[in-house]
Amino acid sequence: MTGDHANIKVPAYLEIIDIAGLIRGSHAGDGLGNMFLSHIHAVDGIFHVLRAFECSEITHVDDTADPVRDLDTISEELRLKDIDFMNKKFEDLEKSMKRSNDKQLKIEHELCERVIKHLQDGKDVRLGDWKAADIEILNNFQLLTAKPVVYLVNMIEKDFQRKRTSFYPRYMLGQVLAGQTKAPQAAGAIHSNFIPVLGEVATPV
Repeated sequence: MTGDHANIKVPAYLEIIDIAGLIRGSHAGDGLGNMFLSHIHAVDGIFHVLRAFECSEITHVDDTADPVRDLDTISEELRLKDIDFMNKKFEDLEKSMKRSNDKQLKIEHELCERVIKHLQDGKDVRLGDWKAADIEILNNFQLLTAKPVVYLVNMIEKDFQRKRTSFYPRYMLGQVLAGQTKAPQAAGAIHSNFIPVLGEVATPV
């Protein structure tokens, strides 16, 4: 690149969309679950905001704050929605295979079986050990649990500094990052991150 074009700088651009927290049963449409999940389908990555402080003035859908429980709920709902999608995809492929001998259909059919088993075992797709050919197909599915994730733990600054809160994030860090491997959305190894957000701010969950 020469001339004036050599000095052109293009700033990085990040658009963040605030999506309300999921509740148990969201995958089946409880609450506004289907609408929220459709919004998540459209994003490239997910920031999970987890509340790790008690405050009587800020209500919680489960009455008490528990970031580990909330993360379990969110993760389970995303997996269940992916299972629902993959089961429908599996059925569509079976119908197509009856009408065609296309080898690609058989490859995708076999991959769907493995992905469904992986999800039913309680594992997110991004944590699976997938081959490059698998990842190419998975990226077309836009699965919720295949998206890169950053965990934002909303907590009181003094609790974080003193490490005295019952929600101190080191425990959760071990829970959510254990055994992490590849993220199909990026066709490579992308590790989830864990970041404390200090201050009492109402979170979606």
